[in-house]
Amino acid sequence: MICVSLANTDLLTCLHKAAEYPMVEIRLDLFHFDPEQIALIGQTSNPWIATCRPGKYNERERTVQLAASIRAGASWIDLEYESSPEFKKDLIELARKERCKVIISWHDFEKTPEVQWLDKLITDSRKMGADLVKIVPTVQNSGDAAKIMGLYERHQDLIAFGMGEKGKITRIAAPLLGAPFTYASASDDKAIAPGQIAYHDLINIYSKL
Repeated sequence: MICVSLANTDLLTCLHKAAEYPMVEIRLDLFHFDPEQIALIGQTSNPWIATCRPGKYNERERTVQLAASIRAGASWIDLEYESSPEFKKDLIELARKERCKVIISWHDFEKTPEVQWLDKLITDSRKMGADLVKIVPTVQNSGDAAKIMGLYERHQDLIAFGMGEKGKITRIAAPLLGAPFTYASASDDKAIAPGQIAYHDLINIYSKL
């Protein structure tokens, strides 16, 4: 499955796209939605991930956004590995009550660490309450890509791929190696992460494999 990341649009466009694609990630930190508007997103029958990265909103505001998403019927919430235990605890408890699954995600915008460090990070994320662990370092060479793809040999319930141009192969390979889905942009000019591939390009690639 391909999950399309949505950001920086108006509400009506977001609702249309959420219904158009089989699965979407709503980047709440790149929208201006209140809880009532978030509830409208929940009216789509397609699976969706609620993500609200640090930056625009403080922790309390992020909690409000993500809690509203859980109550609206989000399939997943994405919580950062580095976020405070209190922030994660309250949202994970609410997610469990509402049958919403939890992604614990980690990103490195500079490098790919050693495999032993990544293995520990995955183990720690499980202890935090992750139903799915998301590992996204930056790929600088083929060795980095191999490290990331090798994680699937040792771990389940994992989505791991790399950012950057040299990480594109790992985005394509992820669902073929065991990830439940990979991420895509709605179009070439809508990428919200380095190396993110457009949805229709991924469809074409998979159709030829």
